[in-house]
Amino acid sequence: EGDLQLGLQRETFRLNSAFAPNFDARLIPQAVTLSGRPVSMHDTAAKYIPYAVGAVGSLLFANTPLVVWTKAGTKHTWHNAAITGLPTFNFSPIAPLFDGDITFTALGDSTKELVDDAAWLTVSAVAFADTTFNQTKSTNPRYLATWGDWEDLESEDGFRVQPVIGTSPKRVANWGVVNYSLTDLTCVCRFIPVGLAEGDLYDLLGLQGAAAILPGQSLAKAGDDLVISGGGVSCTLSAAGPNAGAKRFGLEPLRDGEVEFIATSTWAAGVRAPLLTLAFPA
Repeated sequence: EGDLQLGLQRETFRLNSAFAPNFDARLIPQAVTLSGRPVSMHDTAAKYIPYAVGAVGSLLFANTPLVVWTKAGTKHTWHNAAITGLPTFNFSPIAPLFDGDITFTALGDSTKELVDDAAWLTVSAVAFADTTFNQTKSTNPRYLATWGDWEDLESEDGFRVQPVIGTSPKRVANWGVVNYSLTDLTCVCRFIPVGLAEGDLYDLLGLQGAAAILPGQSLAKAGDDLVISGGGVSCTLSAAGPNAGAKRFGLEPLRDGEVEFIATSTWAAGVRAPLLTLAFPA
């Protein structure tokens, strides 16, 4: 949607002496990151959420190239890259689809020596040509949410869905960071509900009564998915549980504030079900 930001990150250690404190900084590992907000298009859901819960514990990098192709006709091909940060989705008729950046990390070609002229990237002159942009996939349908008996929930400005991954770098002393493992995958949805009666929010949050969430019980006690849909787009948070909510007592704001739902893991026949299921129209 906007600019791409590329940066080199280096981790160092310091050498010291009583005579000359901090007399040198020496490299441990280094990595290149590239971040940017995707264009608001409902094209291929899997490219924005490439990791399933079953991938937790696996390695992310497989010597896949990351290509930055400028309109001026230059290709910057970074070696051995992977997605290390997922974008936030905003399902809203009045805003772009993405409300956050996607982040890539490159670690350098795992098949080359560090002193190789193409250890990290190759730069080449190639006339720019793009056939992937499709403006017909950029739509802003009206969205509603359903959670159990709570049907057709409206939002003040959209439903923000944030998938988050955890990673752990894998180091080799002579090479630096050589891979990352996927350590966690979580997903939350935040929105400001509209149209609820004065006391409905407390019921939605399971604060009291027969459906109250008690100490020691799962937030997903109700066992209901949170389903956001509109215009052929659907986003489902598995066994979503209400985690937070707010009321606003003032002259101008609507009474109900932002609520947060957390997706919860479920299993069927020993297989962990997806936390988040995202579908775009064909």
